[in-house]
Amino acid sequence: MERYAYVLSFIEGAFIHCLEIGETDKYDRVCGTGSFLAAYNLGVFYKVTGQMERVIHFYEQSAHEGYEKASKRDERY
Repeated sequence: MERYAYVLSFIEGAFIHCLEIGETDKYDRVCGTGSFLAAYNLGVFYKVTGQMERVIHFYEQSAHEGYEKASKRDERY
């Protein structure tokens, strides 16, 4: 497991990049990958890494965009 720990450093950047790109109709895509799903997954990442202030921010962002799963998680914090 430790030999793959370096991969964690790519997670945050990948989801932030998804939010920067945003949603698009230009290409086939999964709805939410550039918005609420990326924000939600950043919240999960920050929870695992103990960055609770960021957890709340990204769960709230995802919930604001209508993602019910984030709303339920946000209620806990």
